[in-house]
Amino acid sequence: PGSIMLGIRPEYIHPHPDGELDGIVAVDEYFGAYRNIHVDTRIGRLVMRDQAQHRHEVGQSLKLKLDGAHIRLFDVNTGDHCS
Repeated sequence: PGSIMLGIRPEYIHPHPDGELDGIVAVDEYFGAYRNIHVDTRIGRLVMRDQAQHRHEVGQSLKLKLDGAHIRLFDVNTGDHCS
């Protein structure tokens, strides 16, 4: 078996006090109606979407919850979706 890559859209990643994944804020991008927050985790950098008024400081610790119904796995070598 080859390596796999996790795929999830930013709107399905949320900060949550009981989140299963710890991370550190690397970038907070303000886009007017929302923010994209880049978070470094043990599985790599993830981008979550948050409300515009929820500013996150670079270096801030976060616990993240990923909506499992929206996680997709891909073969790193081919880009094919793994079942």
